[in-house]
Amino acid sequence: METNEIIKLIEDIDHSLHERMSGNEVNDIIAKRIQSLTVTDRKNLILALRKLLSFRIPPYSRIHEHAMSESKLWTALSIGKQLSLTELKPDVEALLKDVRVGKVFDAMDIPTIERYLESLNLLGMTHRETLIESLRKYISIRRSSSERTYEDAIEEGNIWMALDIGKRRLVYELKPDVEALLKDAQENKVLYPAVLPSVEKYLESFNKMTPKVSKGELAPVFPHFGAIA
Repeated sequence: METNEIIKLIEDIDHSLHERMSGNEVNDIIAKRIQSLTVTDRKNLILALRKLLSFRIPPYSRIHEHAMSESKLWTALSIGKQLSLTELKPDVEALLKDVRVGKVFDAMDIPTIERYLESLNLLGMTHRETLIESLRKYISIRRSSSERTYEDAIEEGNIWMALDIGKRRLVYELKPDVEALLKDAQENKVLYPAVLPSVEKYLESFNKMTPKVSKGELAPVFPHFGAIA
């Protein structure tokens, strides 16, 4: 497929989905439906996402017509992470730099874009011990829900990022860290009670991993949809 055809495909899938779906749900479905392009048309897929990531309109110049382009920018970021497209790292770095100087988005979006960039960094790591150390740093974040500030809530997003990357790359060594996280969440030392089932599901995934499965080299970078359930 050509670059413009891929962009149109993304737009068509987006338009076909239920209006009541959240943006994250829509982006996950789009990524799943175009996953095969990472093999059959990877070069043009990267070019298409780069085109979407290149959108720049300063917040003070924004008009209603720009909303769709901004939405596609978020979609491109999500697809890049979900499909482990580490080739987009320079584009996300450029986007983050421009957000910081006010060329696009708002300052409040910086932490989210930083997390997309860090996800690509972690997905691209090839040294196992370095990846384990990085993921443990994020999983060890602790903020009592009764004392949590807005900034703390943003930082806690890194916990979910680390859990997702660890699961996708079969880092079985993180099992004790996830067990400790679940225990502290149950004691209200971090996260909210409503998300306990999600942490339990991650622990179940790590319980299914064994040194035999992922000993030695790291699991290759692969899409979220191929991860252990």
